[in-house]
Amino acid sequence: MDLLATTCLFCAQPIRGDMDYDFGSVLWRCACGAVGVSAARCDFDDAGDQLLTRLAIDGRVSMPAVPVGTSGMISATPFDDRVAFAAIERAVRGAGYELRTRAYEAPIAGMEMFARRAQN
Repeated sequence: MDLLATTCLFCAQPIRGDMDYDFGSVLWRCACGAVGVSAARCDFDDAGDQLLTRLAIDGRVSMPAVPVGTSGMISATPFDDRVAFAAIERAVRGAGYELRTRAYEAPIAGMEMFARRAQN
């Protein structure tokens, strides 16, 4: 399974992505203008931040990390993937983009999210 390959959710063309090491997920840029990210369900909020950054949309949708104990290194963050996805959808659509998604189950449950300027 090639985790960097997919098809664009707007134009259905096969595309190959790059690993975005700043965010730890795959980033796709299609010739049709769509930008896509892939994320496991537990990382929707971080992928949402990545998508907003790549689309030059101000804001964050990720939940802030809350330190646990005295190390300052381990964090506990309350997370609800439905809340995170709703925040992503509001931010992207509010900036004039259309959002399309595709769920997947392997190798771990997650979603591809693609956004492109809304076509009038």
